[in-house]
Amino acid sequence: MTGLPATDWVPPFLRYFDKFEYERMIEFLKQLDNKFSSDWIGQYSPTDRIEAMNRVIKVIDDAGTVDDILNSGCFDIDKDSFLRVLDGSVYGKRFARYILLKLDYLYHDHALRMHFETLSVEHILPQKPNSTSQWVKDFSDDERTEWDSQARKSSAHHPA
Repeated sequence: MTGLPATDWVPPFLRYFDKFEYERMIEFLKQLDNKFSSDWIGQYSPTDRIEAMNRVIKVIDDAGTVDDILNSGCFDIDKDSFLRVLDGSVYGKRFARYILLKLDYLYHDHALRMHFETLSVEHILPQKPNSTSQWVKDFSDDERTEWDSQARKSSAHHPA
């Protein structure tokens, strides 16, 4: 799996395109992605996620302008459940790769094409950080060793 595990976000996108074509499409897609992915990561049920996407379609149907959609509240997320999940252990979770892809995209040099076919995440923590680095302040030697050993186990079982 490279991205999201479901395609339930596609019908709202198609309905949006049918009504507004390319008008502010990127803004709409960003909000749609944030809503769908945060509901998935926040562990909403598939039924709840589909109902949320159906609400987006209804808002699109009722909207006279793109602003009506973007400002409607249909993209509001449950920040508490989202952050509660992300504050826990994310290693090995189904959404971990998606989060890393999204972070890579957000911090990526968009002048270059992302190569998803050769995507891999190597050494999230430096193996030998400088003794004065933020890595040393944020992670103990034991924590860095634990994360490194988990990454090695995972890459042995799940090559990129």
